[in-house]
Amino acid sequence: MGLEYEETKEKAKDIMTYKPFNSFQKEASQKVAKSLEEALVVIMLYIPNYPDKSVAIRKLRKCRMDCNSAITHCGKY
Repeated sequence: MGLEYEETKEKAKDIMTYKPFNSFQKEASQKVAKSLEEALVVIMLYIPNYPDKSVAIRKLRKCRMDCNSAITHCGKY
């Protein structure tokens, strides 16, 4: 196990380590959450209750998580 292993191990540690938001990141996360919340309200009110609606809601939740990850890691991953 050489240098590549050690670099990969450090990257994995960085990815999995909790990093609190700074003030700019907190604001960005709140703006994303608010925008996605508006989309969620529209979906909940106007989309019929079928499996696709549930999928759309889950994808919005995933979108928020992925955006927060990108904010946290400054786009590194």
